[in-house]
Amino acid sequence: MKVLKAFFYLLVFSLPFGTRILLGQFTVGFHEYEAVFLYASDILMVLFLFSAAIYSNVLENIRIDLRGGALIILLLAAAFSVIFAYSMGLAVYNFIRLALLLLVALAIGQLIRNGVLKIKTIFAVIGVSAVFQSLIGIAQFFKQSSLGLGILGESVLGPTIGGAAKIIVEGAPILRAYGTLPHPNVLGAFLTLGLLGLCYLFSRNYENIRKYEIKDISRTTLRDYIIVVLRQAQRLIIPIGIFIVMLGLVLTFSRSAWLITGIITLIVIIIARNWKLAVLVSAIALILFSILNPYILSRA
Repeated sequence: MKVLKAFFYLLVFSLPFGTRILLGQFTVGFHEYEAVFLYASDILMVLFLFSAAIYSNVLENIRIDLRGGALIILLLAAAFSVIFAYSMGLAVYNFIRLALLLLVALAIGQLIRNGVLKIKTIFAVIGVSAVFQSLIGIAQFFKQSSLGLGILGESVLGPTIGGAAKIIVEGAPILRAYGTLPHPNVLGAFLTLGLLGLCYLFSRNYENIRKYEIKDISRTTLRDYIIVVLRQAQRLIIPIGIFIVMLGLVLTFSRSAWLITGIITLIVIIIARNWKLAVLVSAIALILFSILNPYILSRA
């Protein structure tokens, strides 16, 4: 079971990575969307499904509910569209990848229902991955070029490179943050999900933190001290993570991601009734706006 969890959480963390090998193409000359790639995430998905079948028999016990049925209808519609595709080979390739994703989604749902995978841990891994992507994006913005992380799928970037996403500030092109994703808007979408995960962890952390406070020093063991230190460290680690992800999100200059993040965060705060989270997010937003307002306003 540990192997199953390891493959899954590694898959979740590496979702933004574009590490891949070109297997072939269907047109003369190279075109991104008319080529066949083997992605590292494809290998991890296969290993995850294989371990799920061996260790938990999850593929034999998948329960199809209304949401699962909707996914199957989507897959059937995609299969039907293959018949009318201009490039049959390319359509079949993408259909196979879609079917693999569908099977992974159903397996994840079943494993969560069985208690094998935990929502909190999934959010934590997504949050860590979002912080990592934000740090890459922040470095790209300040360097105004790519960082040489081609092995992770980073694009070749620069404010004067054709096709690179930029904003114009006082007549000068400014490179937007990419991370290792193919476009800043895609990074913005992933960071929105990562921020949601960190906000969830922030709320859960402050609910449970008192359980680990030391009440009787004379009876406290070394293990108790370590647990308390780690729990107390979360008071800083998670807010710092939220700050980094929000900064990365701003530097994508993705207006759709800004809008969706604002709406989702507001909904989360209202539902959770966590005013500490509201104060934290609002304070970070004000700080970032005060520092980056020339860039933000030019984009907004």
